[in-house]
Amino acid sequence: MSAVKIAHISDLHFKPGKSLAVWDQVVQYLNQKVKPHLILITGDVTDDAKREEFELASDQLKKLARHVEGDSQLFRIVAGNHDRFAFLGNTWKWLSVFGHFRDKAGRFAATFTDQIVSAAKPFDFEIPTSRATWKLRIIGLDSNDASQYFAQGFVSQPSIAQAAEAARERPDRDLVIALVHHHVLPIPQLEINRGRTNAGLKLLPNVTGLLNSGSLLSFLSAAHVDLVLHGHEHMRNQARFGSLDDGASNLVVIAAGSGTGADTGKDFELSRVHFNVIELSDDRSVWLQEIGYNKGTLGAINERRQLLRPQDVRQSRFVRRNRLSGGGDDARGFPRSRLKKLVRFHEQRDIEITETRTDWVVGNEWTQVTRNSSGRLSPLFVECQWLNGPLTEYQEEFFPKLDERDRFVGSVRFTGSGGGKKAERITSSWIWYAGGALTESDLQAMKGLQADPIRTAGREYAAIRAANELESLSITVQLPYKYAPATEEVQVLAEDPTRPGELVRLAELEQSLDFCGRAIFELSVPFPLPHFVYYVTWPVSADEPPEPECAMFSVAARKDVVSSIAAAAACLKQRLSHTLFRIDLYVPSAADAQILEGISKADSLSPSAISRRPPRGLGRLAWWGTPVCADREDLGELADDADREFCDDERILAMAPVRASGLGSSSLGLLRVGIRGTLESAVLAGTPALDRLGLVSLVAEAATSLLTLTRRRY
Repeated sequence: MSAVKIAHISDLHFKPGKSLAVWDQVVQYLNQKVKPHLILITGDVTDDAKREEFELASDQLKKLARHVEGDSQLFRIVAGNHDRFAFLGNTWKWLSVFGHFRDKAGRFAATFTDQIVSAAKPFDFEIPTSRATWKLRIIGLDSNDASQYFAQGFVSQPSIAQAAEAARERPDRDLVIALVHHHVLPIPQLEINRGRTNAGLKLLPNVTGLLNSGSLLSFLSAAHVDLVLHGHEHMRNQARFGSLDDGASNLVVIAAGSGTGADTGKDFELSRVHFNVIELSDDRSVWLQEIGYNKGTLGAINERRQLLRPQDVRQSRFVRRNRLSGGGDDARGFPRSRLKKLVRFHEQRDIEITETRTDWVVGNEWTQVTRNSSGRLSPLFVECQWLNGPLTEYQEEFFPKLDERDRFVGSVRFTGSGGGKKAERITSSWIWYAGGALTESDLQAMKGLQADPIRTAGREYAAIRAANELESLSITVQLPYKYAPATEEVQVLAEDPTRPGELVRLAELEQSLDFCGRAIFELSVPFPLPHFVYYVTWPVSADEPPEPECAMFSVAARKDVVSSIAAAAACLKQRLSHTLFRIDLYVPSAADAQILEGISKADSLSPSAISRRPPRGLGRLAWWGTPVCADREDLGELADDADREFCDDERILAMAPVRASGLGSSSLGLLRVGIRGTLESAVLAGTPALDRLGLVSLVAEAATSLLTLTRRRY
């Protein structure tokens, strides 16, 4: 199903002798057109609380049908004043001793024992849509229990407090709905109809209202009840109750007219029928459709109206879960911190990541965690704009987390006045070189080398963690256009910190994905659950056919590999002793594109092949366009994969791709240079010193010379 439907009906006023033809039309419309999953009734199902009226009401309500399994009751109900008091629902405390005006509560309770909801007996209800599961709590309030005069309503303070507590005690609920009979806010049309806007009548006492509606609404707002449904005045109305108290919510208050078109002293009338259908969409938005008389029959009388946005629902759920659960009120109010993450995938498989935090309180040390089962990390760059203070910049290295091969931590220690204060903005950025997967062969290369469930399923992803309480977080993914998925293929998952490794699809958040074309998409999560990890995932693309020049280069290089290697070696000999380095050229194997086979052999120790499969291997990094250089005694996070790429006598290893402009992410070959001993010992006497960065540039220059010579042959 695409939405959960809740029918809200009220003021049916069943009485023997009244025609039931109108009610039968309402039943038919509800059962056949609306097909509600839940029916909520806000009182006045009888006219004078007589025994025969309750019997009639019970029989007629059994005609209703609910389209849901697992709940034997057809509806949930609270009492109206006509269900409590004889003589048209009026009471008078001085005459109650005679029993005529007083409460007939025993009849109501006996008739609807299982259907009554109250603060002491709330109703919890769960039902899935096609993409989400709604968890509801329905709370009832008896606005007649403490009534003293006429048709006025009053809810005792203990009952109000108990209702607020009932809203708080189930923090896992998505939506909390309160039912009450009397209207809790003024109804403008009612005042106009009764002439209360005329000066001569405006001082008349209110004999039908809820006398303490202000305190009731205040408590419900503080408890983050989402909807208040009522009836009583046979008048449609929608309004909001807002509070300026920090941490309180805006209540949506919905009134239903009479579900039978009842009016005092008159028979039921179809033209006066009104009831509400509340729709809970799978994106967590809540909508109202009003049903009434329309062109001679029942139907929608206006356009659907949005009552609650997804962020409204998430905000209330967040507060109930993180502020109000466990008893007592937490006065901290709403969180104000925000987290944004930009993840850019490049054709060379590099992943460029930027995180920006605003309104952030930090201690004396800042820690950034990143996770990936492939690629090589750049340093961590952090920029902090302190509140009423300076802009400071930092650069630190990432280090692998103990016993977690794919998790890395970078720490920045703040100095001076900044530490332990509030930052207006903290921006951290880093790069995973050759860390991404864009095609099926990319994932195939990683197969068996990591236990990543998303990648195992043939998908790539970006993740963001709500490290603490946030007002919002967002993650934006940018892909090279030719690798972009179809919009319907993008999914959202979440990981609960109490159940690590268990990923749950959140189809409700998929509805809020925002696409800028196909290649850029953003997930925004208002009031995310603290410490949850949110994932945006998509299927990788099919492999691309190799560029024609790849085969042309391989053939030409094999024809005269000696000349090609000589051209590359000539560049190196300008700075390095030729007796201390070996140089070899590798091209993709015809049998397995993930294997680069050597077509030259500097000596007997030269590797016959280089695999692109090790996720942190130098061969993988270099193939995707990043020339690399590593010292065998200082491999860091590359140790497990890169160490196997060294020859026994090598201390320094450098690799550079042979790349032609205009070929996108494709490399033609790989130039490998191994140095025996330290880099310092290999540098020619009388030439400037050479560090690892300089060696990378030198090897890249050699690869360019090799390409230039080889291209002349085709």
